[in-house]
Amino acid sequence: MSGTGTFARLMSLYPWPDSPDIAGVEPFTWSLDGGGRHLMDVLFAHRPDAVLVEFGSFMGGSAIRFLETSPSLRCVLCDPWGDNLVNYVKDLVETPWALNAYGHDRLSHYFQLLRDYGPMPVVRNNLARFKERCIMIQEGIPKAFEVLGNNYLSPDIVYLDARKIRDEFWGAHEAFPNAIITGDDWSWKNPESGLFEVREFVSEVARARGAIIYADRATFVISEAGHQLRFDEKYRYEIPQ
Repeated sequence: MSGTGTFARLMSLYPWPDSPDIAGVEPFTWSLDGGGRHLMDVLFAHRPDAVLVEFGSFMGGSAIRFLETSPSLRCVLCDPWGDNLVNYVKDLVETPWALNAYGHDRLSHYFQLLRDYGPMPVVRNNLARFKERCIMIQEGIPKAFEVLGNNYLSPDIVYLDARKIRDEFWGAHEAFPNAIITGDDWSWKNPESGLFEVREFVSEVARARGAIIYADRATFVISEAGHQLRFDEKYRYEIPQ
């Protein structure tokens, strides 16, 4: 397991502000959850005291679920939290599937918060009740890999939910050789290529590690023999050779 001292040292470098960024704004939980998170529940049951690094934290919804599920879990969230996120939510306000799922008023409210306060303060406000167990680093891949490496953080779990490109997956494999690699977007199909590209990248890492993949809907876990994880075998994915 990663030492408490390493996590505490990183927290001292990325402290929470003494005063709230947003006065009077109600925190909210919102994640674009494609399903399969029960696999994460099994993982946390095996690693209740883990340090988890999440790459691509969006509005903090996944991290909130993880921190609620496992009361001893510690999280490091890495995301650019920039204009791209503001523009993405703005586009969702006019996107049919998002309107059907979340409603116009809710999406408009989230966009207005992001526009008025900026992404980082909004997400920090959502996660404020977990500030003793959560670090927020405003960096994307690959810079975030470098930051964590320079601070000698060796996470137990790496959760990937960022750019959906090979460098994200292979970079995590190389940067964190001892971590359990898991993440989102297993069911995502690239609209241009028509391929399930995340499955290709995850399979490549699993083959390199001599590991098994368990997946359901949007969620996957790369399980190595040394991890001693137990999942229902019906979720085992046969890795193409």
